[in-house]
Amino acid sequence: MTTLNTTLTAPRAIIFDWHGTLVDTQDAAAGAMEEILERFEELGLIDSLLAEEDCASPGDVKLVRYIRIFRRLQPKILVERRINRTEIFNAIFGDNQVAK
Repeated sequence: MTTLNTTLTAPRAIIFDWHGTLVDTQDAAAGAMEEILERFEELGLIDSLLAEEDCASPGDVKLVRYIRIFRRLQPKILVERRINRTEIFNAIFGDNQVAK
């Protein structure tokens, strides 16, 4: 029978690597975005998506439309590994801080 070590030392520092500078987190970010997008309806976020006429660019219009219809990211974004949560949430929610 093994015993657990109960004398663990608390960490002296915690490093957050939000933008993947130290570790490649692209796959984890893509997975997290896909999971949350699938839950948009149950979270009440569909109605918080920007109206297409309020989007900042034609690309943002396509993104909002795609998410509204399919509840996922466009395959092109996933293939090109262009996952940036901040940019995507800004594009689809605009200034709505509550939705973000």
